[in-house]
Amino acid sequence: MRQALSRRLRTCYLLLLIPALLGYTGALAGGLQLPDAGVPTRIDAGVDLNLDGGLPEPGAPARLKFVDMPAPLVAGECQAMTVELQDSSGQPSTASTDTWVVLSSSHSTGHFYGRGCTGSTTMLLFGPGSTRQQVWYSDTLATDVSLDASASGGGLASDTYGPVPVQPGALKSLKVEGFPFTIPALEEHPFSVVAYDAFGNQKSDYTGQVEVWLDDTSAGAGVLPASPYTFTAQDRGRANFTARFGVTGFHVIYAKDHAAPVTGLQGEIHVLPAEAVRFEFWGVPQSVQAGSTITAHLKALDKSGNIAAGYLGKVQFTSADPKARLPGAVQFTSNDGGMMYVDFSFGTAGTWSLVASDVARPQLQGAASTEVLPAAFERIVVTPEPSDLVVACTEVKLALKALDHYDNIVPEAHLVHICTELATSSVTLVENNLSLAASGSVAGCLEGTLRGTGYVKWRNPQPELVTFVLSDKASWNTALRVNWGPPTFSPAHSTLVFQNKTLDVPQLRSFVGQLGLWFEPRDTCGSLVKLPADKVLSFTGDAPLFFSAPVEQQDGRWTVDVRLPQCPTTGEQPLRIFPTLNQEPVLKPDGTKLKQAVQPVCLPSDVRISLRTEPEGLKQVAPGAVVDFVVMVQNMGQERFLQGLLMVSAKDLTLLEATLDGQPLALRKGGFVLPELAPGATLTIRAKAQASVSAELSAGASVWYANAEGAALTERVDLAFEPSAGLVDVGCGCQAGPLSSQLLPLLAWLAALSHARARSRRVRRGERIDP
Repeated sequence: MRQALSRRLRTCYLLLLIPALLGYTGALAGGLQLPDAGVPTRIDAGVDLNLDGGLPEPGAPARLKFVDMPAPLVAGECQAMTVELQDSSGQPSTASTDTWVVLSSSHSTGHFYGRGCTGSTTMLLFGPGSTRQQVWYSDTLATDVSLDASASGGGLASDTYGPVPVQPGALKSLKVEGFPFTIPALEEHPFSVVAYDAFGNQKSDYTGQVEVWLDDTSAGAGVLPASPYTFTAQDRGRANFTARFGVTGFHVIYAKDHAAPVTGLQGEIHVLPAEAVRFEFWGVPQSVQAGSTITAHLKALDKSGNIAAGYLGKVQFTSADPKARLPGAVQFTSNDGGMMYVDFSFGTAGTWSLVASDVARPQLQGAASTEVLPAAFERIVVTPEPSDLVVACTEVKLALKALDHYDNIVPEAHLVHICTELATSSVTLVENNLSLAASGSVAGCLEGTLRGTGYVKWRNPQPELVTFVLSDKASWNTALRVNWGPPTFSPAHSTLVFQNKTLDVPQLRSFVGQLGLWFEPRDTCGSLVKLPADKVLSFTGDAPLFFSAPVEQQDGRWTVDVRLPQCPTTGEQPLRIFPTLNQEPVLKPDGTKLKQAVQPVCLPSDVRISLRTEPEGLKQVAPGAVVDFVVMVQNMGQERFLQGLLMVSAKDLTLLEATLDGQPLALRKGGFVLPELAPGATLTIRAKAQASVSAELSAGASVWYANAEGAALTERVDLAFEPSAGLVDVGCGCQAGPLSSQLLPLLAWLAALSHARARSRRVRRGERIDP
């Protein structure tokens, strides 16, 4: 009676330790987790344990964060900001070792500084125990900027502040911009008054009042809108005006801030008396040969087409023809009377224009067009494609062009004679588009007619330096060397074939069928070669094909076994097989993928597999319980399997052991190694597994039989258990009831302590206890 009471009291005393034990989450196997903060956990009748222990301690540094940022950033100002270490939840965290942080700005004009804003830096050090570091930033570019902070050694998530605007600095200058430097009198033109800070940023927040005026006070001259003008927020530092002058000569536009001593101007504005509106060329022919000089009459015209005799502008000439020979810029004088002669020529065949435009007023312009024809034939140029250094058995295309002095293609027919320097060369003609001479070709030579452009393709199976000599047998000749080097490995010439293939698409039976494939690396000449060391061969294909690891043979070929571990969902459609090199498909010369295909034949497996519990028919499993399984593998066919694998996939179960005839089975490739399975033989495997401690588990297992490479030879057999809630009676008056799965391992441990075996006794120091 006293012993029973003692055991009962020990249990109750131990239960009082539960709140303290729950605080030590790392001591329980399986990972004990606290309930959500603020949720009472029922321990016994009338006792609530509230686990809300306040704010958690900060974790290890996980990321960087810009904090205490200045608002706004202002150009030219050195402004303080802070970089903070934070844990994964965003709480401030403390560095345990020296941590270097790299600071960067999206502006090349932005720089970080230490205290005092002297000496720019890009690095920030967090010493052990530090959480924040202050840094200063200065920028001179008033546009959106992004600031970045990242750990130099990695390990911390970086932070980007921005993009945020950098506001312009204080007003430094006003500028008058955009007014033409040469204009006719009384012609109105736009211009802008722009506010800038000291760094050349347009001061978009400027809202000051300015006065704008001209040095010309004659009738008809003036500025709109009238002064004074107050900048608005919509102006963003740039206000638009129009002005016109009435007096000829050089003039100035002035601008002045009403409150600050800031001024701006645009001077050297030349007001002319003429009113020319366009240019016109006379005497330009409809067509001309490349390089021929054209002499044309350039005239300045008014709106009615009359010559503007008072035009005194400077004219420049442009053309889109890159080979045009243009006159330099010319200045009209009062002696010209609004017209002058100009000489020019074009060099590129096609239709081209010469454009004359006023330097001061680009809108005042005129153009003349003509068709440019190729000049006389001068030479034939030859370009090897892809290059003059190739590997044996590859083709080289010699691209031919008949050109004039200006590199225009001359379409007239020209005789081309192409010979190799040595008649004994191994080079052979593959293809050409020349009009061959009636006499045909002699050994090592080709003769034909070139009309503008053409090509000749050559191939050489031998490493050899070949010199081609081209001429017209009269006025020109040229030589070209092509170096064919040794052949090299070529994926495009490599082959993929079945071993002992009798059909174009051989059949492959499910489960037990197997086909061998040869991947044959070949060079540019088609010879079998070793696969380069920097190439890794692998295979992919349509599901559910299974490939063994490729094995290199002595002659350089690679062999791989193909199996069909189950029937495809696509039915009897052929399944494709693709080799890859460095995970990239192998392409044939026509650009398509190198491949083979098999015809699936779906038949039941000759191997049968079954799975049951012991005792048989077990439907539920308690959390943490140990479950016994029996797996039977039977060979119903005539094939002998020298070695196989028992593959197991479990959910909420931990496999403890698997034995055959009382002997433990070894693990390999994710399964248990099984001995030979002879025809008609049966292997009986016994396995133990432990259920998860989760109270809401839906445990289950799947097993299947595979060959030594891991390819399935049977379908999967599944076994699932229904969920079982954990009910525990801990004694000492406590009520049985469902408990959180987090408490189950703890209570099981307490029960083991409180229920000692009848023959237990105190163990003396140094005493050994054998099982």
